[in-house]
Amino acid sequence: AKGQVVMQNLLATYRDLDGVWVQDGMAEGALLAVLAAGRTDVKIIGEARVGYLKLWKEKGIDTIGVANPPGCMTSALQVAVQMLRGKELKDNVLEGPYGNTIYVPIPAVVTNENFDEVFSEYKDYPDYYSVDGSITAEEAARYFK
Repeated sequence: AKGQVVMQNLLATYRDLDGVWVQDGMAEGALLAVLAAGRTDVKIIGEARVGYLKLWKEKGIDTIGVANPPGCMTSALQVAVQMLRGKELKDNVLEGPYGNTIYVPIPAVVTNENFDEVFSEYKDYPDYYSVDGSITAEEAARYFK
């Protein structure tokens, strides 16, 4: 749908395009456009939704899937609970351009190496389901003194 149309336009406009990173449900459409154009030179990274994973398996492509999880809210809540309990952040935990951001690891990255394991866990979920993850309370506590 929209992701596919936008990607078709990008491929037509930027003929030297060699890679894209697409989040949300648009990733599957972007991947379909790349495949339809026969642009095997274009590397694509997309959100690890089940529909994207199914297309990956069906076409046997070389790609990467990353989580853009609803679980990031759980991770934020784990940190907020620690702060509400009066805990202080360790020095140098806050980063980013304004020094007010805690970076947590991406909870799931799907590659060709771990694809079969991840796919077997999620293959029966609906296509719109996103591979998810969050940090635990114990992991959040590591950011605090």
